[in-house]
Amino acid sequence: MEKNINESFEKITILSGDKSINYKCISIDREIDREKDLESDQIAEVFKTLIDKEADLIVMTKDESIDINLGGLKPNKVTLYDHYINPTDGRNLYGAADAKELVTVDENNNIYSFTLGSTSAEIYESNLSGDKYRGLHLRCELDDLIYEYFFVVITHRNISKQ
Repeated sequence: MEKNINESFEKITILSGDKSINYKCISIDREIDREKDLESDQIAEVFKTLIDKEADLIVMTKDESIDINLGGLKPNKVTLYDHYINPTDGRNLYGAADAKELVTVDENNNIYSFTLGSTSAEIYESNLSGDKYRGLHLRCELDDLIYEYFFVVITHRNISKQ
């Protein structure tokens, strides 16, 4: 079943430090589409589209913060899904994505913030250095709509030898 995509989505701002992160948004009308989740192929396609614009990808370390200003969007629940993805096709590399519910850090300005950190997928990763593509999927649930924001960053994991 194809998802109902509403092009008049809410615009948000996603920043790492002073660098703006590009995103793609898909909205799902809960009244029309009772299936609330996108298929893994659809998610991979969105990530692949963003990766293909590699000049726009931000390189950051795992301990840097990402700030999200949702502007006028007032969701009931905000969940972040963190995927290690294959840069050639956008597919998740290690099973299910890690999920965490986000809470606002500045309620007056509707700002959310998180640090990427490590994920459970890292136990499967044998190469502990180099650049890793992280596909981030922000799900904002309202009463009758779900806005799904997708963005990709590259994290540099530098293992120091002591």
